[in-house]
Amino acid sequence: MTSSLATKPPAKRANGSPQAIDHALTNHTGNLAITTHGTVISLFVAHKNNTNGFDLWQRLNLPSFVVLNRTTFELIDVIEKIPFSLL
Repeated sequence: MTSSLATKPPAKRANGSPQAIDHALTNHTGNLAITTHGTVISLFVAHKNNTNGFDLWQRLNLPSFVVLNRTTFELIDVIEKIPFSLL
């Protein structure tokens, strides 16, 4: 099975990841997983939710992820740590 991501060129970034996220949201429907460093996730979520990114950053472990509403970017959940037994 080939991912549609493999057939499209990567998003060009000008000033960071928001343009890459916009590109992914525009070109892919349904659920979408975007990976990046915890600092970038924290800053992005803080910007979109008017919250303190440092507090979120401190909660993140390796590996962890956040769940956002695809349209509003509202923070739905923070999965602070995924047990390695589930990977």
